[in-house]
Amino acid sequence: MHYLDLLATHWDRTIFLQINHGLKNPFLDIYFSKTTNLGLGGVQACIVLLIAITMGAIKKEIHLAAFWKSLWLTIYRRREWVSPLLVCFIIGGLAADTIKEFVSRQRPWWFYHNQHLAGKFLNVIVYRVPGMPVLKVYGFPSGHTTTSFAMATVATLLFSHSNKALVALLWFAAFSIALSRIYLAYHWPLDVLGGSILGVVSAFISMKICRNYSLKRNANP
Repeated sequence: MHYLDLLATHWDRTIFLQINHGLKNPFLDIYFSKTTNLGLGGVQACIVLLIAITMGAIKKEIHLAAFWKSLWLTIYRRREWVSPLLVCFIIGGLAADTIKEFVSRQRPWWFYHNQHLAGKFLNVIVYRVPGMPVLKVYGFPSGHTTTSFAMATVATLLFSHSNKALVALLWFAAFSIALSRIYLAYHWPLDVLGGSILGVVSAFISMKICRNYSLKRNANP
């Protein structure tokens, strides 16, 4: 058994089962099965770009005569928030995938499935939402949680004074996505906790990179 599996002691397994079984109901089955997809870094990046493009379209910055150039300029004009958001997705996603390969921690359903084959924990049945796939890949940390917390942290650093409603919405989404990963039996609470910490760290690194680049660019026009 892997050393992080040893950390999945009573509290980790208990909290997992309380969420996976204790919250079980048809509404949350639908809500979390849809919400969890918003945690994909690629989906989040597309949403960020779509918002930037929509804002440009509203201001009539996009022109058919020079479509691709005007599209690029629309995104570029909003680089102060587009860039750190995209960079944090890349940093967080790559870091989470790399750590998973080194940690090699089984996801809840996979863990209990293997334990059942060994004749252990036979009284524990993991609840799976119908139609959701089974994941037999390593799970620490939660990548969905990483990118979601990274996005919410970047938004907090950029918009905490100018757009509190947006910041609150993104944190609500981040916690919903994190909870969905446990509810759907894709991650242990410890996986989600690790992902949330990694996401916050990724956000600060992203902000530092983008600000340093901006200062360097302004100093050397």
